[in-house]
Amino acid sequence: PPYAMPSNNSELRAHNQRQLRELFTNYGPIDLAFLDSADAADAVETIWGIRRDTVITRGVMETPEQETPEAPLPSPWEACYTLGTQWQFKPTNEVYKSGTELIEKLIEIRAKGGNLLLNVGPEPSGVIPFEQERIIRELALWLFVNGEAIYTVRPWHVIREGDNWFTKAKDAQTLY
Repeated sequence: PPYAMPSNNSELRAHNQRQLRELFTNYGPIDLAFLDSADAADAVETIWGIRRDTVITRGVMETPEQETPEAPLPSPWEACYTLGTQWQFKPTNEVYKSGTELIEKLIEIRAKGGNLLLNVGPEPSGVIPFEQERIIRELALWLFVNGEAIYTVRPWHVIREGDNWFTKAKDAQTLY
């Protein structure tokens, strides 16, 4: 409904601003904010008024969900994927992406100049289920070995040939 949008509800807008001010002034530096709202302009203004160097993804950049663009986008972007089939914890009959699937998604997204936001669904107690942790550890181990080709890279003028994706080091002539 329209009244659920801060731009249409001054009380909600003021409440949101108070919460953002509390978060961004009372708990130490916050480097990244993901604003899950189509009405985020006011929140962006509030956050950057407090801490200009905070990176804000959704609300400022393209954030496609569960899909990767066909080609690099002209500005920063972040692909948002779930580890399972939905955003929240699903206690039964959940199907997770494999470590290989996540690695392949990460490689494609980085070759196209994007970032990967991977959603996990913790249990009600806040614990990440073992199955999810195992897959994340597989991705982390792969990144430990291959991180040079993922971190601090940019798309190359050829992003793919067959099954091979390419990235280029930001400050060097190294091609991965």
